[in-house]
Amino acid sequence: MINNPIPGVWEVRLSDVADTRTFDWEQAKKKEPVPPTDATLTVSAIAAEVSVMQQETADQETGSATHDLWVTNRMGVFNGRLMSNPLGSARRLQLELVEKEQQIFEVEVPPGSPALMARVFDSSNPGADADLYVFDCTGDECTPARTDADPEGDESVIIWNPSAGKWKIVVDAASQPSETVTYEYLDAVFNSSFGHVAVLDVPQERAQDSRWMAKAHVWSAGSGSHEPGRIPYPAVLLEGWDGSQVFPMGILELVRN
Repeated sequence: MINNPIPGVWEVRLSDVADTRTFDWEQAKKKEPVPPTDATLTVSAIAAEVSVMQQETADQETGSATHDLWVTNRMGVFNGRLMSNPLGSARRLQLELVEKEQQIFEVEVPPGSPALMARVFDSSNPGADADLYVFDCTGDECTPARTDADPEGDESVIIWNPSAGKWKIVVDAASQPSETVTYEYLDAVFNSSFGHVAVLDVPQERAQDSRWMAKAHVWSAGSGSHEPGRIPYPAVLLEGWDGSQVFPMGILELVRN
């Protein structure tokens, strides 16, 4: 699964390690080529988005609300549905960076968190490029976890089932045509201690350009459950199905249309 791929042409290479191990020693004694291995490759480009069409009810005391959602599949056919997700705790900032400048952010991930997400997007200069690096600092030393360093476009990283403890996120202004460029920055950690987003949806085939409705109930544990400078971040999980395999496809923020 390649999240936020660079636009353009991609090349996919297949290799069969088992065949190589089996036939290499035999082939050394023969002049015939290694027998071919049949394979089926399926590649899909998927771009789904969700918007909040209506807020049916809201309770200020409990921080809960019920929403009607529209989900749109902008690209390839897939089998999937929206899934419930713990509420996120997010930090949103507008960064001003000069070329080669780096800014470092620390995130404390509570135990049992299913995902940690970081994004850099909406650059004030389309020609600028900021890269995103995520480090796991839960052990004795920080180790690289994930990177999004595309030469163009927004940067996004999702760490599924991150270890509990300290993580660091580095934003690197790799290339900028102007002296100062502004970016929108977001990091969010999802945990049931912040609240929950419950979704009612069914798995089925989603055709290209299809739309479907779902209902979501958001419950928040309140501002006291978040660290200073962080706010509730309601989002749902887009889950895909491929035969008997189930896999996460992305995290979709609930945005009011």
